[in-house]
Amino acid sequence: MTIPNNPMKSKTICIVGLILFVISYLLFSQGSQFAYAQKPIDFAHWLI
Repeated sequence: MTIPNNPMKSKTICIVGLILFVISYLLFSQGSQFAYAQKPIDFAHWLI
């Protein structure tokens, strides 16, 4: 991936990355309680 020359595009990419980081931090900060509350995904029937 190349670094864009446009400063606004770099700032947008940075902000999106920070938002994704904060979301992942909030999900993982709940510990195993969040992980065990998830339902499994049936990928086989999504392809039909």
